[in-house]
Amino acid sequence: MKYLSVAASILAIALSGCASPAMHENMVVNGEQLRTVAPGSKFHKKIGKITVTGGSETIPIWTSQVSSESFQLALSESLNKAGLVTEQGPYSLNANLVALEQPLIGIGMTVKASIDYKIKDETTGAVLIDETIDSAYTATMSDAFIGVKRLRLANEGAIRRNIEQFLKKINHS
Repeated sequence: MKYLSVAASILAIALSGCASPAMHENMVVNGEQLRTVAPGSKFHKKIGKITVTGGSETIPIWTSQVSSESFQLALSESLNKAGLVTEQGPYSLNANLVALEQPLIGIGMTVKASIDYKIKDETTGAVLIDETIDSAYTATMSDAFIGVKRLRLANEGAIRRNIEQFLKKINHS
């Protein structure tokens, strides 16, 4: 009986896996979801500096997280693809990952991301956009059988959707 209990514990650990951090390439807005900013827009090729704060490092024995570094890479790549980034642009963008609400367990894991975006004109000091965007994404058993992977996919999807919503906001500004 003791060996059965040990075997069951080992099997449970093997099936649960270790938490892995969100991968930036899965948070980048691509294809259909990418909204390019029109050349006549006030933000087209005007953002020169992108700063990201608020991310957390993943602890493998706990839960998947989104680091500031991977969020920065995903945001920068998405904005670059949308035609917003230039080397010496007059505007700066600060994106602060305010909250990442995650379930502990579940068949469908829904993660909610809240990110505060600020675009500032570095020449005048004027804040052009100051908005918090909330988004959510659900990863299901069909996306990944293992719970820790499902959570990572939900994290990545919530951040990607948030960046998509930010791009829509810029297109309408």
